Amino acid sequence: MAASKQLVCIPALNKNTWLLITKRLQGACLRDYSVQPCTEDRTRSVAELEKLLTAKDSFTEKLPAFSKIRFDDYDFWKEQIEFRNAES
Repeated sequence: MAASKQLVCIPALNKNTWLLITKRLQGACLRDYSVQPCTEDRTRSVAELEKLLTAKDSFTEKLPAFSKIRFDDYDFWKEQIEFRNAES
């Protein structure tokens, strides 16, 4: 089973940048591509992250193309996040 991927802005966790969430079953990983090397946070469950995403100041973007891009494609995700950070 492939992991689902979505870009998220969750100010309660990180006010400075969008993050990538990868989810597989009930496990989740938040990746911050605004720093090098990319940091990973696996301390929160999918349910906890979904609850945080319901806050009015949180945003999510899930595109079909994201499923085809590997999470370790640092350049792609960095570019995507920089673009969204600039718009925010």
